[in-house]
Order: sequence, then structure tokens, then C-alpha cells
Amino acid sequence: MTQKGSSGHFSGTTRPDADRTGSTARDSRHHGRVGIPVPLRAAILAHAAENPREEVCGLLGGRGGRLLHAYRGRNIAADRRCRFFLDPHSQLAALRTMGARGEFLLGIYHSHVSGPAYPSAADRELNAYPDTCWVIVSLTAATTAQLRAFLLAPTEVRELQIDVLPA
Repeated sequence: MTQKGSSGHFSGTTRPDADRTGSTARDSRHHGRVGIPVPLRAAILAHAAENPREEVCGLLGGRGGRLLHAYRGRNIAADRRCRFFLDPHSQLAALRTMGARGEFLLGIYHSHVSGPAYPSAADRELNAYPDTCWVIVSLTAATTAQLRAFLLAPTEVRELQIDVLPA
């Protein structure tokens, strides 16, 4: 399956449906929660804070249904203030590193500069990976960023409880 090229998401790379244990982010669908280690949460928030006027984006690798690493991507959208489009070269590099580490694509993250940490209409419409966890950071709060996680399906958005895990 490939993602059609359009502002709003990442570009066309085949995604493995499951890791060696048969786990994907769909494991979280049954439990309504996702575990994010403290260093991973900090890395996502730091990436968003480094460029608060543009959406940042990246991929989340893991295995056994657990998110382990953030792989920063470069946003090449025409209007990076309200859209993201993950550069295919950074996406491919991330997927190769995941493979070398024995990880698989389990999530996608990006920030919203002026909106809530909730999937936008574009996020929902262009999502080609309904079993992949979406982590969204909102930078609208004056003192702290908000981080939330979701599973997106064509007709529904399901929020996942985030369990912040020790490193």
C-alpha cells in the first residue's frame, strides 16, 4: 500500500503490516492505550518546540506494540504552518534504521502550530495507515505543549490513553 502524494502526510513507502510477533499499533486499539517511554515523549516535544511556527513530523518505531524511538522527518509541505508532508528521503532513512534495529513503523507524529492536539480533517482524510498510532502535539498552550495519541479510521477517531513509561 502506498500513500498518495499530497500535503498532509508522509509519502509513498510500503508499510509492514506487523512485526515478527504479529503486533502493530492495532494492539492498542483493543486496550485503548499506548505506552510512550519518557525519553521518546521528551524527544517528540523537543522536536516540536524547536520549530514552533511550523508543523514538525516524524515516524515512530517499535516492536511488540511498544513505541521505542522517534525518527525526525523533514516537513516539505508548501505551507508548513498548517500541513506536513514527510520528505521521502528522511522517511526512507528512518525505515532503514528501524529495520536495522529490528523495529517496525508503529506510529506517526506531527505538531499542530495553531490548533488542538486532535486530528485535523486533512489528517483524517489522507490517512492511509488506520492501524498506525498518530501522536499529535499542540503548541497553542502558553506554557506547555499538549501531546495526545489516536487511531484514525475512515469514519472514526479513537483517542488512546498515553501511558508514560520509564526509560
